[in-house]
Amino acid sequence: MTRKSKIQKANGKTVHLVTGCGELHVTVNKKKDGAIQVILRCNGKSGGCMSSQVEALSRVIGTSLNAGVDPKKIVSHLKDITCSSPSSETKSCADAIARGIEERLKEEGK
Repeated sequence: MTRKSKIQKANGKTVHLVTGCGELHVTVNKKKDGAIQVILRCNGKSGGCMSSQVEALSRVIGTSLNAGVDPKKIVSHLKDITCSSPSSETKSCADAIARGIEERLKEEGK
């Protein structure tokens, strides 16, 4: 009996963004079926505001994508949200995530 590999390759891109709370990496992968997957990583203190916000948004975005929500709809809801610590690049962690996803969608022509 031959075992099938469970490893699946995904075509993705990581965008590095600076928020008022630290660095954020937004990776958007495209699966074979055309669905996208968003992976977030922040360089912030564990248990801090940024890490908790990014974890919460990651869970909500993942659940939304798995439920079939259009990624453009997610971007429209997160883009331009402002926090008390904006950076010169982004208005908040949510805004940075939206911009990272949006950049990838534009590359895909969506």
